[in-house]
Amino acid sequence: MACYDASVSAWRCTLYCPQCGVEYREGFTECADCLVPLTADDPARKQEGPAAGAMELVTVLETGDWVEISLVSGLLDSATIPYAVRAGKDVSNQGVYFVMVAADNEADARAVLAPPDDSELVDEAQAAGSGQEMP
Repeated sequence: MACYDASVSAWRCTLYCPQCGVEYREGFTECADCLVPLTADDPARKQEGPAAGAMELVTVLETGDWVEISLVSGLLDSATIPYAVRAGKDVSNQGVYFVMVAADNEADARAVLAPPDDSELVDEAQAAGSGQEMP
């Protein structure tokens, strides 16, 4: 089998076991452990999805306001929801920041960041003993 390695501009053949991934030098044809024929395909270079340990992140807030980022960070910290802030540019080439959480935490993060409705504000005001409703 002729193998050309363009990364080093040389002819050489490295073979791999398709089951255990062990690398063999030229001249071997079968894995000593698995007893299966070797291939030129490196199993370590094949990726069938996200890298091991990687998680899918979703954006829960997009803003150019650092004050808003600070407030949201405090809310997510209080709720013990891990998050990441990434800087980028929007369509008009303006600086923007993205607050992202793991897809598994998206519903919780959105619930924490959702503005309270009027009835919640009234309930809080009454519980505080003010007796005044918020407009």
